[in-house]
Amino acid sequence: MVKYKISEKDGAYSSIDGSIQKADFEVYNGCAIWGKYREQLPMLSLMYSEKFGAISKSIANLYTYGKKDWATRHEPTRTVRTEHALDVLLDVYEKKYPVDFFSIKDSIIEEVNRLNFNTTDKALESSYDLVAASKIMAVLKDDAAGTMSSWFVMRSIGIFLVNIGTLVYYIKALIFKKVSIDFPTGKKFKTEVKN
Repeated sequence: MVKYKISEKDGAYSSIDGSIQKADFEVYNGCAIWGKYREQLPMLSLMYSEKFGAISKSIANLYTYGKKDWATRHEPTRTVRTEHALDVLLDVYEKKYPVDFFSIKDSIIEEVNRLNFNTTDKALESSYDLVAASKIMAVLKDDAAGTMSSWFVMRSIGIFLVNIGTLVYYIKALIFKKVSIDFPTGKKFKTEVKN
């Protein structure tokens, strides 16, 4: 369960960046989203819809004050991992709870840029978040001329540009068994997962 209501009667609460803020909704903390995003949070949305509206706003609110994948040093309560908040927020939005994606768009993009594809398990988990982020950007109708979609494709096939303006790429875990790219020059690039 989301364990702690951290806002006072007047709406004041301590945010994850250490500042004191005011909200017009009950603010919750201690979500431990990583372990609860598939079952418990969706169940709460169905069984405790009034409270879940505030819980979902609280999760979105993490982005406003510098959400990290792990607890910050200013957490107002004990909590752990907050990965997969994007998946939760997409689920929240699709269930017609209000989510102000516009106000947290830049923070969502920052989180997407931090996704870890270094190992197979991390690549799988990051792919969940990447799909959710792509759908959220579609909701915003702001794919920055295909930037988020392109980002998803490149990460999915395991290609990471080291620096703009160079021809240096990292090749990392891909989410497909095989990838083949045919270039207009006639050259081919192929990768295959052996395990």
